[in-house]
Amino acid sequence: MFVHPLSDHETRVIATDLDGKQLLPVLERTHADGQTNTLRAIFDVPPERVKRLEFSARALNEWVCFRNVTLDPARKTEVSILHGDDPTTQPGR
Repeated sequence: MFVHPLSDHETRVIATDLDGKQLLPVLERTHADGQTNTLRAIFDVPPERVKRLEFSARALNEWVCFRNVTLDPARKTEVSILHGDDPTTQPGR
């Protein structure tokens, strides 16, 4: 379990086993309470085979919005794409 204050970041945890193989979690859960964020990860390897756990975070400082996208392949639409690096201008905010 990792507890961190990075609410505006994408986070992940990976394990490295004793053979040097990097493993992704088979189950990952996150929870935020407004002040801290908790990430729980379960790996398909016994704890005694884990050599290292690595927690990483990447800032979410850009956004993209696709508008007028059809789900019907027979219907053509003109798709518009909006993007930016200011979260306050993000559509829907």
